[in-house]
Amino acid sequence: TPKARAPPVQHLMARGDQSLESMVSATLRVREVYSAVGDVCRPALIRQQLYFPDKRLLQYDCGKLQMLDGMLRRLKTEGRRVLLF
Repeated sequence: TPKARAPPVQHLMARGDQSLESMVSATLRVREVYSAVGDVCRPALIRQQLYFPDKRLLQYDCGKLQMLDGMLRRLKTEGRRVLLF
């Protein structure tokens, strides 16, 4: 399963007195200029994006799941059955 990541940052330039066409063209020019900088900085930006913890370690990062783990183990040793929704 691939890790989940936040969507990439999007650049947008706007002024109140500009038309839509001029805003779009200005935004495209800015993207062209900063794309070279973005190519250099991209590895650092990728490392800063949000990643979810490994699912094997999720139980140890959450107190509720630790309690549930203990309860389920105790109930299993008592011979009980559990239905989770």
